Amino acid sequence: MKIRAILMFTIQNILTAFLFIIHYFQFVDVQRTMSIDDVLKIKNEDLVSFYCKNVICVETDVTYEDETISIPDKYGNVTTYIANICTDKMIVRNVCFGIECNADSDCLSNKCANKHCVYNQEEPVMHCDSVYSFGSIFVDDKLYMHCGKVWGYDCQSDDECSSQKCNNGCTQQIIGPPEDNKHIGYEIALYLNIVYSTAKIEYIDDAGSWGLENGEWCGISDDNADASIPTLLSESECPFQDYPYCSDPNTNVVDTDDTGT
Repeated sequence: MKIRAILMFTIQNILTAFLFIIHYFQFVDVQRTMSIDDVLKIKNEDLVSFYCKNVICVETDVTYEDETISIPDKYGNVTTYIANICTDKMIVRNVCFGIECNADSDCLSNKCANKHCVYNQEEPVMHCDSVYSFGSIFVDDKLYMHCGKVWGYDCQSDDECSSQKCNNGCTQQIIGPPEDNKHIGYEIALYLNIVYSTAKIEYIDDAGSWGLENGEWCGISDDNADASIPTLLSESECPFQDYPYCSDPNTNVVDTDDTGT
């Protein structure tokens, strides 16, 4: 028994060290720093995102999970900014969480209101995403970088957004090569706290069917899939993340946490 316990303890330590090494190298890789011109030269890299300040960009988490981002200026001086952005409605409802700001300069958006970084429509946060473009019989699929407004900002056209997706505001880029759709689509669905609904099917991959409600992606269950009837919502909004509720009261719960389902 003693030998077995020692063996199990040793294996556990080895696994812990192995996981730490993996996490370390993933973290280091995420911190690539380059000019915006060099970012735009990146080809065939899927699920890549950068935050930019002026013309300098730093790689960040593709699902917007980084609360802060450290970006150097042209002289090499590094400043850490709060990356999280809240809407005015979230602040009024007292559902804006995360790191508090004391001045505009604390925020990547360069706008601090009521101790929270908020969207600054006059000076949108610059963001770059890897965009996957499906080809056709005569045109190959392609992966390229596009820079523009970060997710959540007002927009009039797709090209204004880093995701190249404008739908009542810049939306997230969740479509990657087919082998990655299964993972990234589901992860972002959980991150956004979105549940399955009866929205119109806009896209299908290995993870299932995807649709839009009020400009936000949600997964569509096979039981409720309807490719012809779009779901239109009016005033209902998710109070925690400021996203719309899916309209079907019989939706399947994908994730449950302290904020709801």
